[in-house]
Amino acid sequence: MSYEKQTWNKYDELKTEEENIENGAVVTDNRMNHIENGIGDNDANLASHLANKNNPHKVTAAQVGLDKVDNVKQASKAEFDSHTSDASNPHKVTASQVGSYSKSESDDKLATQKQAMDSHVNNKANPHAVTASQVGAYSKQEIDTKLSKAVMADDSGKVSIGTLDSNTLTVQGTKIYPNKKMEFGRLKDYLITNTD
Repeated sequence: MSYEKQTWNKYDELKTEEENIENGAVVTDNRMNHIENGIGDNDANLASHLANKNNPHKVTAAQVGLDKVDNVKQASKAEFDSHTSDASNPHKVTASQVGSYSKSESDDKLATQKQAMDSHVNNKANPHAVTASQVGAYSKQEIDTKLSKAVMADDSGKVSIGTLDSNTLTVQGTKIYPNKKMEFGRLKDYLITNTD
């Protein structure tokens, strides 16, 4: 229902009360009820209008800036959730796109590393430069020094054996093993074998 506006006039002292009421210069219960009904109608109309989701003002896409975007159907929530939980690489992303090697590249690199590791493990030429002292042995120089002090010839040409740290000596490729319990000063008690 449309509200019909009332006209209000200034109260005229020269007219009777009846004339002022008819002229719209006096507030009466009818006029107040008319205002109240109009307010109620407007409230109902406004609520109805606010609830109307069918574009009652006929707003266009251009009026809200949508003319600048493609008008395409969007995925539903179910479609979106299905896509985001898809772990089968739906976008066909490659290993290089994520900063990785492909399976083939990885296999080649692993094979190369395995070959290098196998080569290193099988290298028996002391690749880590391990020293004699690290394995609990004397160096060649230490043995030569000990031998030079242990085996000496006296003025008569006789060989005497001094104190040794071990019961086995190697002198210029010849190993000297004791035949029996070592007695210092007696070379005859040693079995001499050539290691060449």
